[in-house]
Amino acid sequence: MQQGSAATTMTFNRQRALFVTLGVAFVLTATEGLCRLAIRLSRPILAEEIRTTSDIFHEQSDKIQLLLDSTHTYRVVLDSILGWRYRPGYRDSADAINSQGLRSPREYEPEPPARVLRVAAFGDSFVYGNEVADSASWPALVEQLFPRIEVLNYGVGGYGVDQAYLRFCAEGVALSPRIVIIGFVSDDLGRVVNVYRRFISNREVPLVKPRFSLDAGGRLVLLPNPLPHASDYERYLRVPQDVVELGAHDYWYRPAVYRNPAYDYSATVRLFTELWLRISARYFAPDRLFRDGAINPSSTAFRIQQPAPARSSCSSRTGNQSSPHSRGARRPSPRSRASSTAVKSSTSISLLPFARRRAPRPSGS
Repeated sequence: MQQGSAATTMTFNRQRALFVTLGVAFVLTATEGLCRLAIRLSRPILAEEIRTTSDIFHEQSDKIQLLLDSTHTYRVVLDSILGWRYRPGYRDSADAINSQGLRSPREYEPEPPARVLRVAAFGDSFVYGNEVADSASWPALVEQLFPRIEVLNYGVGGYGVDQAYLRFCAEGVALSPRIVIIGFVSDDLGRVVNVYRRFISNREVPLVKPRFSLDAGGRLVLLPNPLPHASDYERYLRVPQDVVELGAHDYWYRPAVYRNPAYDYSATVRLFTELWLRISARYFAPDRLFRDGAINPSSTAFRIQQPAPARSSCSSRTGNQSSPHSRGARRPSPRSRASSTAVKSSTSISLLPFARRRAPRPSGS
């Protein structure tokens, strides 16, 4: 009797363990299936869709190949100092970039004509006017409305204030402006703490940029462009995953995505990882860019983007670096040659916000 009872108990325990195992497997399978469905349904809703890293790296390789393809003349060209710029001499139906690298169908003399105020405008696509023709960009409109004002358009899509400032340091006085405008929008705030654009958005062009950091005394320190040569991009064609090395100084790099071995294999892991990262970045991260619907003044990005750099000599921030593409501009005149990296006493710098957004989204502007 005891042996029969023990056998019955053992059989019952085995059956219970089997049912529990099957139940857990069913729940896990159902959860995985629901998470896959949720990820698919969320694609048209989310600004940044949830993707596997293998998909991200595959697209990265395709875009790097296009970027390095010398048989096509794209508007964007790599720059050893700034990361990228618009190609001098580029032309299409809406854009004309002169040999000096400025958006204009004409060249500018080293000195402005008599009784003409020359303004230099640096910044992103809001300065350049990416979605309008040359004549409809605001610098061109100012020239049309005020014949005694010239506005040199140094804007480049995707630039942060750091790149705009570095371009000013390299080229800002070459054409003798009296006023320098560095324009920015709220999207630019996240760019000053970014190195690799695809860490901001995994659909972006695989472009790399320099950035500033803050030392222990709160002073700006330049971290140069980590990929100064086109050949530097080629190793990411051989080993796409090595791009995570660029995350060492990038606010937007997410180790929980790129270093998690389960991320690609489980939709459940992807969904809950993304939910936590996005909620944390929006509501809990102490260094988040925005807090309570406004810019977070204690964030690293805000402290870097404060106008203090523009009031000091470029040489103290950049080590007197100059972009090789600055040769597209005419040589500085004797009046401005005295300092190619320091602001002349007769030049006024203004930081001009073009828009304020309560909920900015990453973009390619």
